[in-house]
Amino acid sequence: MRVERLAPRASGFSLIETLIGLTLLAAILLATASMVAVVPREIHRVAARREATRALEATLESMRAGQLPAASGVVEPNLYRWTQPQPPTAKGLRLWINTEPIAPPGLFRVTVRARYSVHHQVVEQAVETLTWRP
Repeated sequence: MRVERLAPRASGFSLIETLIGLTLLAAILLATASMVAVVPREIHRVAARREATRALEATLESMRAGQLPAASGVVEPNLYRWTQPQPPTAKGLRLWINTEPIAPPGLFRVTVRARYSVHHQVVEQAVETLTWRP
């Protein structure tokens, strides 16, 4: 009885398998790199929005406290930076107040608008509330 031996099979990856693996790895790395590049822009955009929101809130609170008159006009946002001085993230931040008396006398509808730019895009935010001035 004669036993035939089969030729040993080569171990390892073929050239095509290696190229497919490298192509998949390159695609995954490119997708990850593009996501990493977006994160700092989004952090800057969120920081600018937070700065504008704080300026809007501070303006409304100043009006409620009687530090600002119940009149329409432009407000300087740098008056309301209560934290350490830091470079503004919301470039060109401007605030506009619009007050409108409504019934009963002494009640005002107050709208404060903020306009700023971030990454060369103009953004507007607005907050509306009622305030009482006897």
